[in-house]
Amino acid sequence: MEKKLKIGLIVPPSDNEVPPEAEMLYGDEIDFIAYGLNIEKMCEAEFSCAMERIDEAAEELFQYGVDAISVMGTSLTFFQGRDGNEEIIQRLRHKAPGIPVTTLSSSMINALQMTGAQKVAVFTAYSDEMNQRLKYFLLQNNMEITRLDSLGLVDIKDVHNLSAEELLTPIETSLECARQEADALFISCGGLRTLEINKKWNDFPIISSSVDGIEDIVRLARQA
Repeated sequence: MEKKLKIGLIVPPSDNEVPPEAEMLYGDEIDFIAYGLNIEKMCEAEFSCAMERIDEAAEELFQYGVDAISVMGTSLTFFQGRDGNEEIIQRLRHKAPGIPVTTLSSSMINALQMTGAQKVAVFTAYSDEMNQRLKYFLLQNNMEITRLDSLGLVDIKDVHNLSAEELLTPIETSLECARQEADALFISCGGLRTLEINKKWNDFPIISSSVDGIEDIVRLARQA
């Protein structure tokens, strides 16, 4: 009998809760285990403090016997640019040797590249400061940004309180523009519930942190 995969997710909030998309996409096919970093706001100060807990999180998940680990925070992993994201991956590899590791930012770049997208329209949950950091990260990865729309949120609880229905109208506006000027729409923030949105508009490439991040770490675990 094939071994059931166990995947470790290092998540921003403190509640150690597995993102709902994991169960919605894979049911009980895969065991997901979350380790929370106790982040309340998407800002540099809290992210810098959380970086100090990455090693502990990876080590604990590895000791639990997971088959792969991902840091499931997009802004958490791009806020220090491409080099900062790569440093996180190297730290994961050091604490969890021999298993696939990644970050949500790396998963997003992989997903965008798999679509062949070069021009990207972006929809985020972030503040202006974090949006600027995302623009820089995407440019470092050879992505041209045609448009960026944002909800302007900082508190993670405000992100989680948004329903998929509340996101439909603003994302639809971004999507209409993306169809005219971009190769894909990138919805950035793992806390935005977008699975139904991805399903609703399946005639244009939509890459979203909450969906494509889970799919990418599962793919890596299965290929190992």
